[in-house]
Amino acid sequence: MALTADTLIELPFQKKLIALVVVIVVILGLYLYLSYVPKRAEIQSKDDEINKLTNEKAEKEIIAANLDAFKKEYEKLDAKLAQAVKMLPNEREIPELLFSVSNLVEQSGLELEVFEPLPEVPQEFYAEVPVSINVKGEFTQLAVFLDKLGKLHRIVNLTDLSVTKTDTQAGGFVALAAKGKITTYRFLQAGAG
Repeated sequence: MALTADTLIELPFQKKLIALVVVIVVILGLYLYLSYVPKRAEIQSKDDEINKLTNEKAEKEIIAANLDAFKKEYEKLDAKLAQAVKMLPNEREIPELLFSVSNLVEQSGLELEVFEPLPEVPQEFYAEVPVSINVKGEFTQLAVFLDKLGKLHRIVNLTDLSVTKTDTQAGGFVALAAKGKITTYRFLQAGAG
């Protein structure tokens, strides 16, 4: 039986209704399959992007509302950084700093036996500048030296300190030999090493 307009007209009402429903379902199915489903992923992606941008906008509004507080915090951190950089000498100041350390040995009354700069050890933004040091003297002289070393305006660390008794001096004082490593730090300029 060929499907023509006359055969459709002659069909009973129920069959016409079923045919109409089938045609509508086929059209809706084709629409969903060909148009809606492929676009659904794109719609979901756009919804996610909208949510992300909305969250970013909310964060930026919070920052904008607290901009003065953030600026003050930035200025505080910038001042702390400047102070820290001052405590890290640059390459020109290293010899002067090492000279002042050797002067502290003399001012403390200690006898300087070894004062040997060691190779620098580069880190992220600074370099460690180690110096091997051996001194001899009385306990109080060593204590004065360590106190003065700790009061330098630059960062100077004393590590690997070993103190041994040597011999008795004429005044009845015990002589000590101390050896260790003094490490200071220098600031590396960006892109330098």
